[in-house]
Amino acid sequence: MSMSPGTMKGPKVSVIIPNYNHAPFLRRRIESVLEQSYQDFEIIFLDDASDDNSAEIFAAFADDPRIRALFNETNTGIPGKQWNRGVRAARGEYIWIAESDDYADPTFLERLVPQLEAHPTAGLVYCQSCIVNENDEIIGSYDHHAAELGSKRWQEDFFNVGEDECNNYLLYKNTIPNASAVLFRKRIYKEAGYADEWVRYCGDWLLWIKMLMISDLVFVAEPLNYHRRHHLALSHGPRLRTEQGLSPVLENALDTPDLPFEHQLRRWPAKLRYILGRNALRANRPAEARSYLADSMRLHVFPSAVLFWAASFLGRPVYQNLDGIKNRIPPLGRVMSLLSHFWMKSYRMLVQHHRQDKPD
Repeated sequence: MSMSPGTMKGPKVSVIIPNYNHAPFLRRRIESVLEQSYQDFEIIFLDDASDDNSAEIFAAFADDPRIRALFNETNTGIPGKQWNRGVRAARGEYIWIAESDDYADPTFLERLVPQLEAHPTAGLVYCQSCIVNENDEIIGSYDHHAAELGSKRWQEDFFNVGEDECNNYLLYKNTIPNASAVLFRKRIYKEAGYADEWVRYCGDWLLWIKMLMISDLVFVAEPLNYHRRHHLALSHGPRLRTEQGLSPVLENALDTPDLPFEHQLRRWPAKLRYILGRNALRANRPAEARSYLADSMRLHVFPSAVLFWAASFLGRPVYQNLDGIKNRIPPLGRVMSLLSHFWMKSYRMLVQHHRQDKPD
């Protein structure tokens, strides 16, 4: 199916290509956009002060009337800043952040645009991705990226309510692992408050959560995106650091009481710190775990957070086998649950007393 651009209105899709030192892959990226079977789009090329030959590669496409270019004089190093700049310059209703080192199947837009058209409450749609190396060889897939959350869930297309997607999936893992696989509504991006410009790592994870708090989601199981892994890629560090990168942003939701689903937003920072505390205990870092779990209880008290906080004082054999101990000795599990509820009630009373005594 081939579609022509509209003549009276602006383009339906704005394709934003943020680039920094990806000259070896830039030509393939731009060509994979220009060769889309769906042609109602514009391209906004954003260069974050590259010091390789990216400008030379881009020059071959600069005369195409569908392409605009914005060059930074100094490197920002923050993906969110570039994304926001591109979205503010975009004329399209839908946005595709096409990372400069990835590329797409020619039917990417043809398949994803109709999904947003058919689901007016969906803020974003994303597809399955293949993983490729520097030579465009397929070396893997994200089929099982989040298998622990649902072994067969990403094997077929689905629609889901955004709130459910956040609470049951995105809270625990970034189940949308590559931004190049996503097409989203500009309106929802803006209503969600744009991408955070002070988050270097996992800003995309936060953005999907913010958008899906006010909209829904569609997934296309067909692999139409090719996510490249190579030595020039920005490293996201270990898993724990990635989660820590999201933590302060979720806490920031506490300062925005006018956001929808305020109750859920208030619980997320606590849940995330609970997860970080559990991870720290698994890694045998009890002091770090206590810090996370205490923060979790301060924000919103979960019985399990109290339980694992107390267990962190009892030694590694206890806190690393707590779930197993509870399952093997049911009475002990019930006692521990009662204790956790007691601590939860006591902690709430202390917090309430502290707030009453706090001067205005």
